[in-house]
Amino acid sequence: MEKKFRKLALLFGKDQVTVNVFFEHLNQLPEPERKAMLLTAYQLALGDWEKPPKRYKLFMIKLIRKDRQA
Repeated sequence: MEKKFRKLALLFGKDQVTVNVFFEHLNQLPEPERKAMLLTAYQLALGDWEKPPKRYKLFMIKLIRKDRQA
């Protein structure tokens, strides 16, 4: 899980951890990487919930809500 979290953190860099920023960065990736990164975000959200910082937990909750509404 730690490796997956580092991949997600690298995607955000120093940007704010929000769903909109996530999709901005995601849309810049090639299709296979885009799918892999989305899967990584979901695996983190549904996996070890105790380790990610609060801002990432809030991001994951909002990501799942947005995806369900789409």
